This record gives sequence, structure tokens and C-alpha cells, in this order.
Amino acid sequence: MKFDEALEDISALSLNETVGLSPKVVNTIINKLREEYTPTIKMTEKQHNIFVNWKYHTVGWNMTNCAEWARDENITANNAMQAWLHPETIKVVDE
Repeated sequence: MKFDEALEDISALSLNETVGLSPKVVNTIINKLREEYTPTIKMTEKQHNIFVNWKYHTVGWNMTNCAEWARDENITANNAMQAWLHPETIKVVDE
């Protein structure tokens, strides 16, 4: 299950308010987890195109190449590794 699917399921629930757990509280918790574990990685279109071409179309591209690309593109190592592991977290932004 993805975070968005979980949020939709939680919103559909009618949780017992007497327990102190409302959909709003659960949504807040999940959004905090999302920020911590799958932050949005912002890349320009150029950076994203290079990343996609190397990751999916280059035989032998590895984490060392990824780190070099990140350095050249001024992307932090943590963000580069996050993008490598979870490319769905990438958001293309204007330069």
C-alpha cells in the first residue's frame, strides 16, 4: 500500500472519536512519516532526464555513477540515493 492509498482508506473510515483517533490525526501521522521516509526530491527537467536515461537505459550505471551525477548537478547525496531507490518521489521543477 502506498501513502496516498492509506490516506484515502483512513479518510473513508468512521473512527470512534472516543478513542481519540480521528482521520485527521491519522492523516497528520502518515504525512509526517511521508516527509521523513519519502521526501519529495526536486530536480530540474534536465537533471531528471539525465537521471532517467542513466538509471533505466545505461548498462552498468551504479551508485558510484549516481553519486558523481549528483555532485555534478548539485544534488545532495541523500537526495540522489532517495531518487535512486524511490524515483516516484521525484518532482520536476522549473530551473
